[in-house]
Amino acid sequence: MTHSRTPIASIQGLRAIAVALVVMAHAKLEWIAGGFVGVDVFFVLSGYLITGLLLTEIDATGRVKLATFFARRLKRLLPALLFSIAVSGLLAKWVLSDYELREQSQSTLFAISWVSNVYFALSQVDYFSSLRLHDLYLHTWSLGVEEQFYLLWPLVLLATCRFAPATGDGQNYRLYCLFAIALLSFALMAYWSFGKPMWSFYLMPARIWQFSLGAAVWVMLRGDSDIVPGAASAPWWQGAGLGLILFSALYLSNDQQYPGLWVLLPSLGAAFFLVGIHQPSMWNRVLSLSGLTWLGDRSYSLYLWHWPILMIGFSLGLDDSKTGLLSLVLVALLLAMLSYRLIELPFWKGQFSRAPARISISCALVAMAAVALAQTITIGQSQSVQSLALSQASMDKPAIYQQECDSFLASADLHACVSGHDQAEKTIVLIGDSVLAQWHDLFPRIFAEPTWRVVLHTKSACPMVDEDIFYQPIGGTYTVCSNWRNALLDELAILQPDVVVVGNSASYPFTDKQWIEGSARIYQKLAAASDKVLVLAATPTLSFNGPACLARALQDGGATACSTPVSKNQAAKLWRIYKAATASYPEIQRLDLSGLVCPQGLCRAKSAQGIIVFRDASHLSNSFVLSLLPQVRQELEELQLLP
Repeated sequence: MTHSRTPIASIQGLRAIAVALVVMAHAKLEWIAGGFVGVDVFFVLSGYLITGLLLTEIDATGRVKLATFFARRLKRLLPALLFSIAVSGLLAKWVLSDYELREQSQSTLFAISWVSNVYFALSQVDYFSSLRLHDLYLHTWSLGVEEQFYLLWPLVLLATCRFAPATGDGQNYRLYCLFAIALLSFALMAYWSFGKPMWSFYLMPARIWQFSLGAAVWVMLRGDSDIVPGAASAPWWQGAGLGLILFSALYLSNDQQYPGLWVLLPSLGAAFFLVGIHQPSMWNRVLSLSGLTWLGDRSYSLYLWHWPILMIGFSLGLDDSKTGLLSLVLVALLLAMLSYRLIELPFWKGQFSRAPARISISCALVAMAAVALAQTITIGQSQSVQSLALSQASMDKPAIYQQECDSFLASADLHACVSGHDQAEKTIVLIGDSVLAQWHDLFPRIFAEPTWRVVLHTKSACPMVDEDIFYQPIGGTYTVCSNWRNALLDELAILQPDVVVVGNSASYPFTDKQWIEGSARIYQKLAAASDKVLVLAATPTLSFNGPACLARALQDGGATACSTPVSKNQAAKLWRIYKAATASYPEIQRLDLSGLVCPQGLCRAKSAQGIIVFRDASHLSNSFVLSLLPQVRQELEELQLLP
């Protein structure tokens, strides 16, 4: 079965579905949180289409004009990318603070040069750099993977398939080569997923199997193969493929390890759809509808624009409502339409598409250098004195972080920070995550020498809840946390401190049952280790980065309201859960300081006394914590925890 051309319409329809899934997931539609699988669909489609172009040329001429091939890829992809980066940078400069712009543009040069996937794979996770999680160009990792594939794939096909004919044994040889590449890549992805999950997600060698899968489908369709379905079975293959894609989008979420084995669902789904692409099936007709093909044509531009627009909008607090999210998506779609018409289309199919390869490549390199220089200057100019002063508030942390008590992801070993003499008569131990640790500097001032010794055990992003937790920044289960927590409880059983203070953030994705039962198991062990246990309530949070909002307010003359109602926080819900979990333990007391942090039910980035309250969105500045010393001392006295 030989086909002279690719049925573009239904492929464009599948692209429309893929980009819609990605945008909806990134726009925080909880019911389709797994929409990120749209990227996997794009990878399979790219493997199918690019392999078709290359093998057609190889079969006709015995070679590939590499300069022409690379020039076509540059004309197709680079202009829209550079335009979106340039405009997004200017928009961010206009509406965000200088502090936000610097923090959220760390990957700019890597995105321009198509290596941002390598940058993100090798970046160290900094728990307190919350703004960098909203990098404006995080989405370009997939473009880096594709471009690196395009550089490698012509050489792979020339090396493995040049002397094999397109049919008969030659076709089988090509399929064997492609399946071997896919198997090796999939094995590498699986291997990295255990020790280097970010590598398995971001790096091209762990993703090339998806391109190979699409390539194998093209080879099967090009030759005479019994594997290719006929007209009768094609709708079933395509229906199953679409079902796998939609199921994975609905079932998966950011709280599951990915890619892992789950990535087979959308990848095979895309491949199943492609095997029936040449048949007159119902699904081909549905995906060829004008609305879907219209969106599919603009899928690349929409992918480029949706992420920076969402991240800028999130920084402005527009993610707090469905109206705000819908507005951001519509803005991204409008920009995608303009970008497609004015930038993408002329270089793809218009007057600039006919430029010679040498000129295209030279102009591309010059354009990349120019945009990189312009962005560097724009970001480098964001150095106002007021902005720098506010950015320093993000470093207003307890002194314990200079003592390296918190090894975070590096180790499950216990590293205590100790204030006071080892021979002190009494010992108070503070245990928890960074939200508990933010209160540390109060305790040596309240439980003072020579009577008291204050011991802190902390691990960021590690709740004192006896449940495993999936930690999205590392792409896997936070086993270091579980091991550290178990070792800490064993240590407390031996130490038998006079007082234990325990607490953590309310942001962990546990169910109510996990919160109650997991906390109760911890409290049972703490009650056995000490006669006095104090559960410290989680701090209410802001819906934005505090110093960043204040910096923006300086730039717009105070028009930005840097506050969040307590009613929008999870902390109150967790407080009710704490009460249920501690009900059976009379020796456990509870202390809620939310009223001091957020007076009158409103959390503000700056207090009435002019002190910066939050050093990010969820951690208090040390200056503000110390300002609460008299009130906290009084609260502890009322609980009879002080002698």
